Formats: sequence, C-alpha cells, structure tokens
Amino acid sequence: MQSWEHSGFSVYAAPKMEADDDEARLFLARYLKKSPLAETRFSIDETGLEPVVV
Repeated sequence: MQSWEHSGFSVYAAPKMEADDDEARLFLARYLKKSPLAETRFSIDETGLEPVVV
C-alpha cells in the first residue's frame, strides 16, 4: 500500500463527542453546514454525463 499514489482520502478519528457537550455539538454543526466545494466553481455539462469543475 505504501507504493500506491495517495488518493487524497483521509480519516481523522478524534475522541468521541459526549451527547451532553453542547459546545462540541455546535462546533460540529457549524463545520457540517459548510460546503466542501464552492458552488461558483461548478457549471452545467449540457450532455448530462459528468459534472464539470471550472
């Protein structure tokens, strides 16, 4: 596996968040609300076959 090209996928296994930790839950909610990609970087592919990133 070390010879494979890095795909960019990774996992962060943080300590689990307690159900009554309101501050952590709000932080997570704000993080998840953000889109990982900007909508302005996408355009419509008229063929409908594949998404296009500009």
